[in-house]
Amino acid sequence: MRSEVLSATDYSKTTDNALQTLINIAELGPISTADLGRHMNLNRTVVRRLLNTLQGRGFVHRTPNGFVLGSRLLSLADRVVPALRATVGPVMRDLVDELGETVLCHMRQGNESLLVSQVIGHRHLVRIEDQVGSRHPLHHGCSGRAILSQLPEAELETYLTSVGELAGQVRRQVRAAAAAGYAMSHEERQLGAHGLAMAVRSRNAPLCSLSIIVPSTRADTLDDCHDVLARAVHSLAADEFGDD
Repeated sequence: MRSEVLSATDYSKTTDNALQTLINIAELGPISTADLGRHMNLNRTVVRRLLNTLQGRGFVHRTPNGFVLGSRLLSLADRVVPALRATVGPVMRDLVDELGETVLCHMRQGNESLLVSQVIGHRHLVRIEDQVGSRHPLHHGCSGRAILSQLPEAELETYLTSVGELAGQVRRQVRAAAAAGYAMSHEERQLGAHGLAMAVRSRNAPLCSLSIIVPSTRADTLDDCHDVLARAVHSLAADEFGDD
């Protein structure tokens, strides 16, 4: 996998702070200027200038409870989903043809896992379906934990602050998924549903996850799906997103 190391002359601290501001608002918002400054360890005046600039461009919006993401950023995000669906769609259909089970694609939106695409299995009378557009906390289910397992450590720790007393348990689950290269779930989000998920990486970050979902009567077949799913995920990362 290729990675880029920026030299001091290629790096803009102001740009980095602005991008980190957007990330923090997405994960913690609505958030006040003071709380954002404390979280980023930045002077309040610096944070105010960043927020004023971002608000002027429509990337953030001030509400009575604090700053949230603005319409400009949300409109840009809306363009990502169709492109992602177009990219992963053929791979998902190939997986369904080979395995006969339902395949889901989730992407991260803030602290949630968003279902952006689904190809329903057609080989069995009993099968699992989900609802495109549904979302849930990243640590609920294998799809989100697969994404969490590939986050940089600092981003993971930021997320863990949002789960309160579950932080220790979630950290152990995510680290186990990172070590294994996949995440599994058993009846966490839907009674009778079992899943196997892996993250698709773009450069050095998770872009989305692909998961195979089966009913309880076929839960023991998930082990046989591992290698097929791994090849599909690797082909997406290598061929579509330029990773080695």
